[in-house]
Amino acid sequence: MTAPSSLSPLDLISAKLHRPTRPLDFSVILHLEAGAVVPEMLRKGAVSATHLFPTSGSRVVGRSWEWQDTDPFDIYEAEDPLDAHTAIEAFVNGGKDPHLDVQVRQLLVKTRSTNEVTLVSRFHHCAFDGVSAALWIFHQMMVASGQVEPETSLGSWDGPELRTHDDPSRKSAYSHMGASRRVWSPSTKASPVRKWHSWTLDASHHVMVKERVEGVTTNDILSASILQTMVDWNLKHGVQANKMGLWVPMNIRRQAFVGFGNGSSRIRIYADKMQAETPDERYRKVREQVLWSKDHGEWYVPADSAILGLSDALMVPILRAFLGRPWVDMASAPFTHLEDLGLASRFASMVRSASWVIMLHERFPFGITAASVGSDTQFTMTYDPGMITRDHVLAFEHMLSERIEMDRMEVLG
Repeated sequence: MTAPSSLSPLDLISAKLHRPTRPLDFSVILHLEAGAVVPEMLRKGAVSATHLFPTSGSRVVGRSWEWQDTDPFDIYEAEDPLDAHTAIEAFVNGGKDPHLDVQVRQLLVKTRSTNEVTLVSRFHHCAFDGVSAALWIFHQMMVASGQVEPETSLGSWDGPELRTHDDPSRKSAYSHMGASRRVWSPSTKASPVRKWHSWTLDASHHVMVKERVEGVTTNDILSASILQTMVDWNLKHGVQANKMGLWVPMNIRRQAFVGFGNGSSRIRIYADKMQAETPDERYRKVREQVLWSKDHGEWYVPADSAILGLSDALMVPILRAFLGRPWVDMASAPFTHLEDLGLASRFASMVRSASWVIMLHERFPFGITAASVGSDTQFTMTYDPGMITRDHVLAFEHMLSERIEMDRMEVLG
């Protein structure tokens, strides 16, 4: 069955720019309380979610969705934690072409020796952003817990309604000329493989700092800390540290948690215009940049484009050449922070810990995701092992954790 409507501009770009060498999908890894898991109910919820959100259960044919009516849920019985981790890594890094497969796959990994249960959800960006992933998993959990009946008919194919801007700015007033500088890594040659490292910090520290520094958010505090650590990281490795930037995804739905599909854009935050004598000043300067970009529409995505009107044979190479120009500013690394899980927070008690394996542009050796839930902020650093080693990742984590704590102590006295 082919959908009655074509892909949205954001969906189309993500589908057509897909390359196995730099996948455009992301994964959510949830370590669940074993007693709360009934595998066949999770399967029933997954199938229901593909019906409620039919683009998730479709593949891309030309520029339209084609419904596949498939079960996206699978189970793997692991002998021990090493076997489980190997299976999860293989699942996260397996092929996922939006033209050949549906846009979501799930793997429930049950580890016999430890009785641990891990739910891994892999989403392609041509149908999902972070909000849509949360909506999809929330519906799955609602069905699995018996709170709603499974969907058997197809829901709406329409994507989210996006915000507009009358006079958008393509670049921030705080930006530098040309592309941002790379974060130092031993190699600049990208690979298709993604690994990840997760850790947890006490979220109450951010709360205390916000109470002392009026007007800033946890996102501002963490963005400033990561940017400053990137600067320190480059200096430590003897390379230039000016022109560093952070790529920050932004939900541009008219209503934050309404509308399934691709409703994310981005803004960029720059270290050069953040520099200050004290951490609280850095936080305020980040907030100033964020507000400017929000007000002036740096995030704006046009509803149509002349390039998208071309045939695939012309559009794809032109888009890749346009976005791959060396002076295009992709920032130095991506960072996103989740503070409001919306309705999905209802099932937070089922989750012992979570990791997010994100997309990486070919210029990025790593990217960072954080989620502040309850008393903890959980970090995940997705990295390309072809560009940077695990030892380097651990060293960066140590520098970042030290930076957050040192700044906290200075702000609080």
